[in-house]
Amino acid sequence: MSLTKKLFNQFMAQYMNYFFLRWLSNTIFIMCIWSVRFPTVLRKLYAEDGKLYWQETFLFPFPQEFLRTDSIGYVTIIMRIGGRFLRLFPIDFAPFFAALFTAICIGYLSAVILDIVKQFIHSRYLQLICSVFFMFVPIASFASIGNFANVYVFWMTAAAIVLISGENSAVHKRNNSLILLIAPLSLPLCIFLLPLIASRLRIVSCKLWQLRFSDQVFIASNLFQILLIAFFSLGERTPSIPSSPMRSLYLISDRVFGSSLMPGWGFVAGSQQLPKYENTIYPEFLYIRFVIAIIVCLGLLYLINRVITNINRFEVAPVFMLFAVTMIYAFTVALLFSPEPRYFVFPGFVVGFIFLWCIDRLQSKIKIVMALWLVLVIVFGAHPSEHLSQGPSWSANLKDAREVCLNEKSEKFVEIRIIPMNADWYVKLACGQIQRH
Repeated sequence: MSLTKKLFNQFMAQYMNYFFLRWLSNTIFIMCIWSVRFPTVLRKLYAEDGKLYWQETFLFPFPQEFLRTDSIGYVTIIMRIGGRFLRLFPIDFAPFFAALFTAICIGYLSAVILDIVKQFIHSRYLQLICSVFFMFVPIASFASIGNFANVYVFWMTAAAIVLISGENSAVHKRNNSLILLIAPLSLPLCIFLLPLIASRLRIVSCKLWQLRFSDQVFIASNLFQILLIAFFSLGERTPSIPSSPMRSLYLISDRVFGSSLMPGWGFVAGSQQLPKYENTIYPEFLYIRFVIAIIVCLGLLYLINRVITNINRFEVAPVFMLFAVTMIYAFTVALLFSPEPRYFVFPGFVVGFIFLWCIDRLQSKIKIVMALWLVLVIVFGAHPSEHLSQGPSWSANLKDAREVCLNEKSEKFVEIRIIPMNADWYVKLACGQIQRH
């Protein structure tokens, strides 16, 4: 064993023993990368961060807003916590602290992921790459970076990995229970993950067939969310008219396989007639990208088939179930709900996770080359979209709002424009609130 590899393994062994150190270092690392590659997220307030979750902390007393469902149709616990966190700080720095809260969440979840994936991936450096891939899933760069309005997709992603993993310590149990509590209470689509509990129960010994406490928390949280939607929700979040199956298949191939396994894949938005490409190094033709993405998908399936022939079926079962559940979720969401990029963060990470799981079982030289390939995917994928970068800065618009309020009563409300620019997003605050802060 080389000296470099030996030192790295010793560092990782010590690093894994200190959860809060991992959490803190991950959060700092994320904020540093965002400040370099996504600097606009630290200066611009995003959509629901301001208009919904932060603004409603001024309108409703704590904790009343936590059970409100009339805005989007379901309870959104983690985003409500983000709104309250933002309320603690001066409004001049609202975008920075919104990004910080998001980084704290992703830093925490990636610290948990790093601890869990060692049950599936044995190589230390592949475990580390998996954790970093979770922080910077390429498709998240479109709209899920630096804002807590979309951070629920990371909680759902972490919940999926938690559900197929074992619990080996009290720390695992606490972290698993927290994630499996918050994820369903922030996104009802977590109901798709329920079969993962059954997949794990089928492969453990008979004496362990009973549900874990964290499993019971997850089931109860899903049930609570569904009951709130059924009886109290005033929202309009219902399945839309089914999209074209071919369109759904294209979205999955592009935003899951292409985005997660091809460096510099970028984004495509708009319509089939007027597609809009961003940050891509590939031909800007839908059909060419579709063919490339399908080849990538088939390549991953070949890789899976190659490695599972030499693996115990009990080791393969939870990963296979994770892949199956992920594809069912992706197709259903693309077909019936929303094709927005944030909903593909979960399947995008799972594809990267399974890719690492496969190459962990290959020969050393091939493993290194393919690991470097995924590192290139992460590096080239860290580019902000126009959706996140274009639009007014918070400080300039806040300054204009304060000038408007100079000769107005404290009860007068003013609107402050925020991003994105594809809709009328404003934060509406009273002059008294603006001046006091």
